[in-house]
Amino acid sequence: MQLLAIASAAALIATASAAPSANAFNLNSTCIESEPKVRIYNRCPYSVYLWSVLTGPGCPTGDGAVVAPGEFYQENYRPAVGPIGTSIKVSKDETCDPEKLLQLEYFIETTKPGYNYNYLDVSYVNCALTKTCPTASEGFYLKSGNVDGKFAANSLNNICPILSCGSWAECSKVAYVNWDDVQTKSCDPSADLDFYMCGSEAPGDEAPSVPASPAPAARTSDAPHVKTVIVYETAIEYVNAKRHAHGHRHFHA
Repeated sequence: MQLLAIASAAALIATASAAPSANAFNLNSTCIESEPKVRIYNRCPYSVYLWSVLTGPGCPTGDGAVVAPGEFYQENYRPAVGPIGTSIKVSKDETCDPEKLLQLEYFIETTKPGYNYNYLDVSYVNCALTKTCPTASEGFYLKSGNVDGKFAANSLNNICPILSCGSWAECSKVAYVNWDDVQTKSCDPSADLDFYMCGSEAPGDEAPSVPASPAPAARTSDAPHVKTVIVYETAIEYVNAKRHAHGHRHFHA
């Protein structure tokens, strides 16, 4: 079992060039903080277990990473492997049960000019019947965008969204529950994705701040170019296509 705690052990690194491994994921020690990343903050009163894998049905066979209350997991965005993105599967159980999974998914498109975005979603498809997965009853707060405002939510909240819910009734309106729902959002690939489990409130000083292990010091980089509204609007068509793909990915999950 790999514990996400200070002074934790070795990390497994998944890359596009490596053969896809069901239990391959980046740990905090490999995450470069100055580069685009996804973070999952555990504000729940219980530990969670996660597997960051290629998107697909079912469960990986290996042990998951453990994120204790008050800690967070982070990884730099992993490149898509063809049409397949990344699914971070999260469970309350040490073993991966397909019927008890919350999934935070992202797909970094780089091959379609005008549509090259991070397509992201939260999915309860696997636990819609049991409602036993993390955040199903406790809610979550999700933010996709830059703190400096270069990429902020649009009026429809489907571009660089801020999603907030505090119960199953609320969360089921902003996340996938059925495979053919319309809940895929998008943001610039250079913008971070932050997912706070348990509680609908925005993070404050009490937000989890303990990573698994020290990350490299941040580096400065050139500011990204701001996309125009017209470009974002044209991307909506491709979002619909990604939603369709999402449905087929989860139909047999």
